[in-house]
Amino acid sequence: MNWIYSIKTKLILVISASSVLVGSIVYLLTPSMVQHEMIEVLMEDRIVLIEQVYRQIGSTTDSELDPVIIAESVKAQFDNPTTNPDGLPLDFMLVDKNGYVLIPNTKYKFGASVNLTFLNNVEEVMYQGSEIAYVHMDESIELTPREQTFMHALNETLISSVGWAIVILLPVGYWAGHRLSRTLKRLTDAVNDMTNGNLKQRVVANNLDESGALANAFNRMNEDLVRAYNEIAEAKHTIEKQAAQLKELSIRDELTGLYNRRYFNETAEKHFSMATRYNKSMVLVLADVDHFKKINDNFSHATGDEVLRTLSTILQNEIRDSDVVARYGGEEMAFSLLEVDLNEAINMMNRIRMLISDFDWSAIHKDLTVTMSFGLAETIPGESLANQLDRADTRLYQAKENGRNQVCG
Repeated sequence: MNWIYSIKTKLILVISASSVLVGSIVYLLTPSMVQHEMIEVLMEDRIVLIEQVYRQIGSTTDSELDPVIIAESVKAQFDNPTTNPDGLPLDFMLVDKNGYVLIPNTKYKFGASVNLTFLNNVEEVMYQGSEIAYVHMDESIELTPREQTFMHALNETLISSVGWAIVILLPVGYWAGHRLSRTLKRLTDAVNDMTNGNLKQRVVANNLDESGALANAFNRMNEDLVRAYNEIAEAKHTIEKQAAQLKELSIRDELTGLYNRRYFNETAEKHFSMATRYNKSMVLVLADVDHFKKINDNFSHATGDEVLRTLSTILQNEIRDSDVVARYGGEEMAFSLLEVDLNEAINMMNRIRMLISDFDWSAIHKDLTVTMSFGLAETIPGESLANQLDRADTRLYQAKENGRNQVCG
């Protein structure tokens, strides 16, 4: 990921920008706020002297206070070093309770009417518990050298504070951004691994913040997902296994375990197509248990079923993996032998025939003997599969007619 777009970088930029913004606001507003407080302090000092004037005049007369006398008395109060030892100047405007100017400033003359609601820095003068006049000072007062030094120091302190705040907050922002981006990177890597097939993931997150909660939620979701995936995979395996079993049952003969006639026909068709297309040899074999009806009649049908099962085992053990043997019907068996010529097939069937006739059948019944007859037919160019099967059936009939327990091809 490009570091410019990383959360770590964005967090550091946000903290830096916030620090600069807050510092700038404080830097711009604090001097004016301090100056406003200074004006209020100056106004309080002047109000004290003005209230003294009102008390002095009020104590000598019971009539309404004369504005001219008040204005002259206030000026005298401020000009007298005894009553004004600090030398406070007449840098304010005094307005009576009716809104008329008693002591003017550069904007308003004596006796002018003033709407105090439009003026800032207005403080009331109290006399006998009532507002008797108002004092107004301009914000553009001239600061003393000492006050100017104080304001300069204040500005430098604010600038320094903003700088130190940025220096202190940058490492904090880097640390917080690193922790957050580390957790998010782990989450991203885990999701990518899941996309690539590695479903089981776990994100380590020791954070107690939202990123840690997100990682824990991801871990729980992943566990549920893996569990569901395993259950689906297990169900899928079970279904596939059952489907394979059903398919196997559908193509197997229940008694002998050999392939059934439908599967033999499908496979023989495939063998025949391959033999025809690629000019390969193919032999079809039809075999029949000799005198099988007598076995059922003389020994029982259960004995006949056991004979068929034993014969099926012998036949399966003696053919190649590429060959197919099936129960074609009753006591009749069918073989499809691909890439083998007629002589090789005859030799294979003779070997099987002798194994059957020499087999010890006394385990089934002490008087039992079993033989089989075989009819073989090799592919002929231009001939159909049905005709080849008919020729194999004809050869089987010949083997029966020639005395049974024979191979005819």
